[in-house]
Amino acid sequence: MAAEDSIQFQAQARRRWRQLGKELQADMADLDQRGGGALFAQPARTQYRVTNIASGLELSVVADFVAETVRYQYMPVATMNAGTPEGGILSMRECEGGTVEFYSADRRLTSEETRRVLLEPLLPPAEAA
Repeated sequence: MAAEDSIQFQAQARRRWRQLGKELQADMADLDQRGGGALFAQPARTQYRVTNIASGLELSVVADFVAETVRYQYMPVATMNAGTPEGGILSMRECEGGTVEFYSADRRLTSEETRRVLLEPLLPPAEAA
């Protein structure tokens, strides 16, 4: 039974991961249309990269389905960057109904909150607030 539960969890975690990718891609397309110089890439099945040339930062988000975590880190992409924020870890946990959601410090995050946590350092100050 435990193996079956693990397979079901992994399937739901991958579904939530793909949903996050679509959301990040849509956010970056919207920012880019407004002249933000934003890029979205998926260099691997378990990794998303989001770059905002205007902020001078790139975000790397990597899923580890075995550890049930998502690690994120920021890297400078320009010499004009004033500083690089620290990254972090989100956990993936099963919720009611068998869905999987992201958690930060034992707090369940909505889709919008998850994206705000990840993208805030890359956004212009007016949009990050």
